[in-house]
Order: sequence, then structure tokens, then C-alpha cells
Amino acid sequence: SILGALFAPSLFINSAVAAVLEGNARVDAIIRANAAINSLGRIEGDFVQTNPNRTSNGGKFWLNRPGKMRFEYGAPSPLLLVSDGSDVVIVDKRLRTTERYPLRSTPLYFLLKPNVNLGQDVLVSSVEAVNGKLILICRDRQNQANGELRIVFSANMKLEEWSIKDRQNRVTQVRISNI
Repeated sequence: SILGALFAPSLFINSAVAAVLEGNARVDAIIRANAAINSLGRIEGDFVQTNPNRTSNGGKFWLNRPGKMRFEYGAPSPLLLVSDGSDVVIVDKRLRTTERYPLRSTPLYFLLKPNVNLGQDVLVSSVEAVNGKLILICRDRQNQANGELRIVFSANMKLEEWSIKDRQNRVTQVRISNI
């Protein structure tokens, strides 16, 4: 699904090259990730989405925390994805269809909600350091959001990408650039 595609991971990095963080290092990494997400305000740039079938498409995005985002896919994709803070709407201009999902039911909720507390809001199943990047894998503690969210931060804690793994283990990765 388009929603699943927008919300899945950059092909998971081989864990053999990753340093799994535990103890105080893990706690510190979660605190830094939490601060990085909460410091996001208004950002815009380009994105490339890699879908579960390994096809890619991209375009321009706007993110305005809390709650708002817009992804305009470039040609030939007819898609537009918008969140108004309560719903995620996917418009297919070619098919003239509109799908609506509660934002709370998507893993992106944890990037867009007003005040993120990763220690309380999600179950963080993995915290890794890979080539200077910090990677967190988490899922909704209350099981209201479908799927698993993988968030990747650069060495200076800038959001670089996120991935969503849906219940069928299909992964959609979104990489952002030109912020």
C-alpha cells in the first residue's frame, strides 16, 4: 500500500557492521533522538521513496511539526500525501481516488506528534550506531499504529530517513535530502 510504502526502512543495514547500544549508551542515544525529533519544526526538501518491490519514486516534501506534512510525488507518479494533524490523506490524481487514515494509526505519528517521548510512547527494540549514524527501531507501545518504524539520524542528529515495516514484513524507505 502507498501508506505502508511511505512509512517503511532504508534496506536494513547489516547488523554485523552495527554496534548495538546498551545500558547508558542506549539511554543517551534515545534521549538525543528524542531531542532531535522534538526540535524539528518546519523543514522541506526532496525525498526518494523505495517501495517493497524495490521500485523508487520521489519528489518534494514539507514537514511542519506538529502534525502537518505534504509529499508531492514527481511524474509519472500521480500521488499526493498530506497530513493535517489528524488524518493522512492519499490522493491518486490519475485514478481520482482519495484514501483517508487516522494519523494515529501510522508510525509517522511519532515523528509528527506535538511532544515525542520515545521512552514512553514507543517500544524501542533496537538502538544501533552504524558509520556515525544513529538508528532506532521502534513500534507503538499501545499497538494503535501499524508497523515498525526505523529512524536514521546523521552523526549531528539530523533526520535522514525513516522506514516502515508493515505487518506483512514489507519495508518502505523514505530518504530525505536538500533540507
